[in-house]
Amino acid sequence: MRDAIRARGVRCETIVGDTPGAQRESIINDFKAGRIQCLTNANVLTTGFNAPGVDLLAMLRPTKSAGLYVQIVGRGCRLAPGKTDCLVLDFAGNIARHGPIDAVKPKRPKGGEDGVAPTKACPECDSIVHASVRTCPDCGHVFPPPELKIEAKASNLDILTSGKSEWVPVTRVSYARHDKPGKPPSLRVDYWSGLTHHSEWICIEHQGYPRQKAASWWANRAQGLPLPRRVDEAIACAPKLRCPSEIAVRPSGRYTEIVGARFP
Repeated sequence: MRDAIRARGVRCETIVGDTPGAQRESIINDFKAGRIQCLTNANVLTTGFNAPGVDLLAMLRPTKSAGLYVQIVGRGCRLAPGKTDCLVLDFAGNIARHGPIDAVKPKRPKGGEDGVAPTKACPECDSIVHASVRTCPDCGHVFPPPELKIEAKASNLDILTSGKSEWVPVTRVSYARHDKPGKPPSLRVDYWSGLTHHSEWICIEHQGYPRQKAASWWANRAQGLPLPRRVDEAIACAPKLRCPSEIAVRPSGRYTEIVGARFP
């Protein structure tokens, strides 16, 4: 990343975990003084780094931690003289995963429940080890590093709640039955846009207004097919449904709401 940025005429340096302390301090001081325009780093400047003048962030590190996500974006949220905004470029799907940073709701711990540690089996000796282990303690097998899911283009979803919708391209659509205790089943539709996806639930087996909305949704896609009475019937008809080329999504808490669709 540093070399790619330098190739575009931008002064850039890199900090990683084993960068010597004196060199790290010198690079950071040069950055804060404006002698360096850009810093790239690997898990070093995500938290605790304070440079109020930062007005652009590029996220190339996926995270399931809402807290870390907010901390990362927080590096660009400081106020500074002459600074009017901060551009956030998300290549890692974090906005789609957690929602706008001003709408993130931390998960509450479940009282009285013991969590089960994630595990995996060694392919060489079948030993069960923790999911984070990189080298098997019994046979020495080295697990391959986890694959990073990085997009070639930054997300166009809002980093702050705005209520505005954004159009995103649809690369594929999947359908599944969704069961909720005490409620009729619904049809879950997942629209994939690269490595991220947006979901909606079509209430085919409900009554009243939800069923009317389902009928309208079905009519836009089914090309004359009658609306099924059961979700399983709808899934069987799914290959005949039209797939949108784009959908309009807007932030809704940690998730996104689908508010429109365009068809080829």
